[in-house]
Amino acid sequence: RSSTAGACTVHRPRPDWSAFRFPPLGPAYIAASLRRAGHDVSILDCTFLSRREALDNAASMAAEITGIYCMVGMRENALEFARRLRDKCRLLVAGGPLPTLDAASFLYDFDVVVAGEGERTMPEVADAFETRSDFQAVPGIAYRKDDEIVRTGPRQLEPDLDSIPFPA
Repeated sequence: RSSTAGACTVHRPRPDWSAFRFPPLGPAYIAASLRRAGHDVSILDCTFLSRREALDNAASMAAEITGIYCMVGMRENALEFARRLRDKCRLLVAGGPLPTLDAASFLYDFDVVVAGEGERTMPEVADAFETRSDFQAVPGIAYRKDDEIVRTGPRQLEPDLDSIPFPA
């Protein structure tokens, strides 16, 4: 909408209803690590997208593996995205603070939860998926196998932060 007052026009931006109000720094670090490992990666920054735009863009990417970052305030949006993207990809991965703390509640809609830092974990998940290997060999994840939740144990924190590539 705009309104005119004398010689000046005032433009009011459309309301921002997005739940995503921050740049996707964590996913950008994961993308950089995946690229370094030789994977083709796209990042969908939903910061200024409506829910519909974000879902449409995510679906149109037709990725084999889709990772969704989730903080506490984003839980319902992350689960809705997973449900809507279920038939658009072959592997759904949840990461971020909330899935790290509550992996079980995400494993109804996601295939894998990355717990903690994902810079080393996610390339290993992608490699295991591509080679059809058992996820059991990937530390730092949880997944369902035969209706049971499998936790692979903690991954060691990266001791050399300079070894992590800059965000994609």
